[in-house]
Amino acid sequence: MSFTFLFILGFIGILLVQFLKRPILAMVNDKNKIIRTLSHWAWYQNPWLAGLFIFAVNAVLFSITVFILFLLMYFLIPYLHFVMMVSAVLISLYAWILFNKAWGGTKRDQLIMGAVGSSFYILLTIVFVYWFITLKPDYPGQDLFMAALGLMMAILVTTVAAITCFLFTGFSSKAK
Repeated sequence: MSFTFLFILGFIGILLVQFLKRPILAMVNDKNKIIRTLSHWAWYQNPWLAGLFIFAVNAVLFSITVFILFLLMYFLIPYLHFVMMVSAVLISLYAWILFNKAWGGTKRDQLIMGAVGSSFYILLTIVFVYWFITLKPDYPGQDLFMAALGLMMAILVTTVAAITCFLFTGFSSKAK
């Protein structure tokens, strides 16, 4: 599989989520306890603080996912890491929907909130691109194919996560 094919698959996934965004948003009840709690906190109505909160939640969710994936390397259960990755995506989408529905400010402030919140994944993408560009063998003759492939996948995943987070937190209107 080429990186271009994977990139196109990721792009199709983003488009699919964008087209199905309203029904996905409608699945979450507005009477959710987390939505009610966040919407009543005054600091959450500040786009910079709300964006930093989303940034922190993204960092925690990503760190937990990476830690669990690291632990799963020690088990010989096939495809369990795919289940974990799909679960992480669904949990992230659910969190972004909650953050969107709890937001009560202006559209401009919502864009700021989404940009600050999704910047975690943008920063990760930049780090992975830097690692990819500076990838060098540790010893003569070392094959870096798998390392390069892993970094390309990481770049793809973090780019898709950044775009999806921004679309859900910065552009979505509340679906009733």
